[in-house]
Amino acid sequence: MDRLGLRPRWHGLPQLTNEDIGPYRIFAWSDPEPAQVGSYHVAVALTESLAGDASGFAGQPVFNADVTVDLINLATGDMLTKKATHLDAVNKIYYEADFEVDTPGEWRVDLTVVGPDGPVQASYVTLISPATFNWMPVLGGDGAATHRQRSSSTSAYSPSRRRWRHERGAVRLQNHVQPALVVEDVDRHRRHDLHGRVG
Repeated sequence: MDRLGLRPRWHGLPQLTNEDIGPYRIFAWSDPEPAQVGSYHVAVALTESLAGDASGFAGQPVFNADVTVDLINLATGDMLTKKATHLDAVNKIYYEADFEVDTPGEWRVDLTVVGPDGPVQASYVTLISPATFNWMPVLGGDGAATHRQRSSSTSAYSPSRRRWRHERGAVRLQNHVQPALVVEDVDRHRRHDLHGRVG
């Protein structure tokens, strides 16, 4: 992607890319995507801001800044504040902070950077949705794997239906092929499927 390796260790959503905030260029990502009530992760990377640098990668990475992340609910005014640090970052280019958000709605995320040249700030707004139901315990672990095992023993299939898929804390719908329920009438040697068709 770039010579500095500015790629988050997870597949986060880019919120700020090469934003010029005076002495620095700032990059920011959030996770999960889509954002929902519960865990919310912010990662920030800083580089020196050089004149004529269109990419933001010409300057050296900045490791010694003080970075604060404020989450502000635009409807209620509630604010959550954390220091973003290198402590838990696998790649020490990143300043990272973790939050527990319990209120859905629009939140403004303020990133304040304090360095030798004084404080500077960048912001973005994100929509945090209500948490979705975790289907994993209901499905008994990997529900998709269990379904595949059951499906492999049946040769007749119906048209595509939809199933729930749990991914990174969100429940999503995904098309898949559902085995038809087949009943054989031994006496009349007829086959009836789930939709009432006779074979």
